[in-house]
Amino acid sequence: MVEAWLRPHVTARQAQAEVDVLSNALRRTKPANLANEGVFVSPGGVNPKKQRELIALAFAVILAVSMILLIACSNLASILLARAVVRRREIGVRLSLGASRSRVVSQLLTESMLLALPSGALGLLFSYWLAKSLAVLLVSGPGFEVPLDHRVILYGMVLSVATGFSFGLAPALAATKTDLAQALHAEGLSGTTRSRSQRIWSPRNVLVIVPLAVSMMLLMGAGLMVRTVQRMYLSGPAFDTSRLIGMSFRLSLQGYDEARTREFQENLRERIGRMPGVSSVAFASTMPLSHGIGWFPLMIQGSAITTGNSSPHTDYNVVSASFFGTIGVPVVRGRVFTTADCEGSPPVAMVNQVLARRYWPNEEPIGKRI
Repeated sequence: MVEAWLRPHVTARQAQAEVDVLSNALRRTKPANLANEGVFVSPGGVNPKKQRELIALAFAVILAVSMILLIACSNLASILLARAVVRRREIGVRLSLGASRSRVVSQLLTESMLLALPSGALGLLFSYWLAKSLAVLLVSGPGFEVPLDHRVILYGMVLSVATGFSFGLAPALAATKTDLAQALHAEGLSGTTRSRSQRIWSPRNVLVIVPLAVSMMLLMGAGLMVRTVQRMYLSGPAFDTSRLIGMSFRLSLQGYDEARTREFQENLRERIGRMPGVSSVAFASTMPLSHGIGWFPLMIQGSAITTGNSSPHTDYNVVSASFFGTIGVPVVRGRVFTTADCEGSPPVAMVNQVLARRYWPNEEPIGKRI
């Protein structure tokens, strides 16, 4: 594999044309070794499948955190509104002495910001500590660091200012929108007007209803997610694992070359196959249901070369002839691998129904080249 950057304004098709010229030149120099070899240009970068999964997960986490932030800010706004009701007489005195409404609102907003900014700073410090702790627990080996990006700091502070301003503005406006005579004669909470608070869509009622509604949405979403994960675990894989035993080993770490590896695998297959109760033995480059299945760009014959996330990619696994029979996966069309599919024979592949329907929806997939 050769990794390279495309020059500006150079397409993948142009790069493939240049690579074809070099490949044909090499094939002429060593026709015996390179007769069946080819060089193809495929886009690199992040695995688009994993990228889409991470983006969807990030949006789900952001949505959940936003709802929690909405609940916290609504509760804080409700507290500020109740505090403003208690301070009605103080605010009325300020307004009667000549203080403008905008100045009083600015003072109340400043008090809200004094709550928001330290909270945002503490949240950033906690997130940094949590990220480092998770990195220590989940990642083994030295050299892995979790830096605090300046964009994260900027986003956190902007979000703190925005939430402090937006959720502090409504209580400040409600506190300054009052009758001075009534406010000056008010005693604590007795000066509140009950007719307004008893309305369904009054600010005070909204600040109570919104957190409850969002909390119910979060609880329902969490319940559905737990139920989905539970069903996924109960459904299990597409084949019966109760009769399977798997083991992993890497002979290359013990100094085995390709010939010795094949000899070892054949001897191991025969010895295990003679054991009582064993009906089939198979090998695979990656254990089924593991996270180590290979991923590579897919080029379909007759299709245009595409770049970026729109280019086709797929997972793959190199398996022995008896693999599908061993794990119990049926073959819908075509044939399974045989011992004749070895080095020197025409290369063959088996694909799942999802790939066949996606790239050959109205065609016969048997015989296609990838």
